[in-house]
Amino acid sequence: MPDRQAPRPGMEDRDGHSKDNRMLRMGKDEKETIAATGTPLRTQMDHILDLRGLIVPLTLLKILQGFRAIGSGETLEIIGTDTDTRRDVMSVLKTSPCKVLGIRDEKDRYIIRLMKNAE
Repeated sequence: MPDRQAPRPGMEDRDGHSKDNRMLRMGKDEKETIAATGTPLRTQMDHILDLRGLIVPLTLLKILQGFRAIGSGETLEIIGTDTDTRRDVMSVLKTSPCKVLGIRDEKDRYIIRLMKNAE
């Protein structure tokens, strides 16, 4: 079995396979679960933007490009390591129609989950 190359920073699909940096992964088999309140909860994101190892301003540019590329109601998960990006991402998106679904800091990265609202 051939060794897989380490994925470069950029878009990855749900299985962790690297995608072209210019494309977002489209979720074809979106899975939803029902919360106790009966409200659908997304268990997987529609798009994943992996920015680990990249720094400002490239990270903010890629976030804006990724967010503009997704459709209304779709979700975007941003994974990164640059603390400046983590701090500045919401100021960059303040004019964009988005809802923050969650921000989680982990040992070696942060994860920001956004949903694009109707424009």
